[in-house]
Amino acid sequence: YTGQSKISSFTRQLSGWGFKRLHQMGLDFGCYYHECFLRGHPRLTILMRRISPGQGKAAPNAYEEPDFYMTAKQFPLHPTGEE
Repeated sequence: YTGQSKISSFTRQLSGWGFKRLHQMGLDFGCYYHECFLRGHPRLTILMRRISPGQGKAAPNAYEEPDFYMTAKQFPLHPTGEE
């Protein structure tokens, strides 16, 4: 096993669960996110499903990616991280 094969396998698993990679330039460039995997909202993970094989990846569109910094300002988490 080389380090490359482990990271490749990990990124393949992320894609299989529907995580998307950020393509906007900035601090989070290259990071992965999922709409149902949010800090402070563990109950959302029940909505996560594996993507069926053969559905393929969608072409990245940086203009449709979420701005997590703006979202955090508009919808701050409770101090304890509870919903």
